[in-house]
Amino acid sequence: MKATQYNKILFSKMDHWMKKRAFATWMDGGNIMKIEMCQEHQNNLTEEMSVKNNEIGNLTKRHADKSGRNAVLTANLKRTGQRSMSNCFARAYYKRTARAFELWKESKRANSHKERLLRRTMEHWLKQNGKYMLAIFANWKCLANINDTKNNISGMEYEMNDIAIT
Repeated sequence: MKATQYNKILFSKMDHWMKKRAFATWMDGGNIMKIEMCQEHQNNLTEEMSVKNNEIGNLTKRHADKSGRNAVLTANLKRTGQRSMSNCFARAYYKRTARAFELWKESKRANSHKERLLRRTMEHWLKQNGKYMLAIFANWKCLANINDTKNNISGMEYEMNDIAIT
């Protein structure tokens, strides 16, 4: 081989190796750029995930707070319902008791009114009965006088008959 040929081969092979190296460098640069783009995208996604995780944490806290408040409200509502029911039963019991007391009081008042009426009626009857008895006795006396007079008259008639006959 001649030097010119050797040079040609060498330079041509060198050119080939340089091209290959340049291509590899270009590929590495492209790969590095792709890797950087992927890492940037991954970093963006990681940031977005951390933001979303913070939002989820905040929402979870708010949900827990609301659940706690709901539990307190539910307990208050339950206690209010129990108090309402106990007040209702107490009112019904005391209303029935008060109604029974009022009925007893009314019956007591009615009985005392009846007693007063009966007492006044009895007093009236006693007074009227006394007058009635006086009237009966006066009537009896009058009838007795009438009967005595009739007897006297009939006795006189016998006497007159006796006188007339003789």
